[in-house]
Amino acid sequence: MGLVSGDFILSSGRKASYYFDLRMVTLFPEGAYLVGKEVLTLASGAMAIGGPAISAIPMVAATAVVGFWEGRPIPSFIVRDSPKAHGRYKVIEGHLPPRGGKVSMVDDVITTGSSLFHSIEAVEAEGVEVVRVITILDRHGGGSDSLKQKGYDFISLFSEEDFVK
Repeated sequence: MGLVSGDFILSSGRKASYYFDLRMVTLFPEGAYLVGKEVLTLASGAMAIGGPAISAIPMVAATAVVGFWEGRPIPSFIVRDSPKAHGRYKVIEGHLPPRGGKVSMVDDVITTGSSLFHSIEAVEAEGVEVVRVITILDRHGGGSDSLKQKGYDFISLFSEEDFVK
């Protein structure tokens, strides 16, 4: 469940002969629980957990629920691509800690990391420190290397080599 063969254009603009549809994992009860449990463990020390909309929404929700259930609650937030066009016109929705707070950022898949970098920049612009970046899958398209070069603590649960030989 989640790995599909065919011709695909990734969000990075790159072409691929397979696609990791990890929402098929994070939006399935067992997958959501397992991802939430693992991310909760990896995000220890963070005051909140967040990531880019739409891909991180099921991950942060699952982590928040698992954390509450296990007595280790962790608030969550998401970062929009652009400010909401009505209401409070926010880019960051949810529970971002105040200036000086520490967060972990998540995303399902990283290739170039553009959506993660956008989210990190938005969070850091609010004076919040990103202490860890967690993905389910690293496609090794340069994003994880860029994060590490910029000094971020990056962890991926899996690498594309774990699934595609």
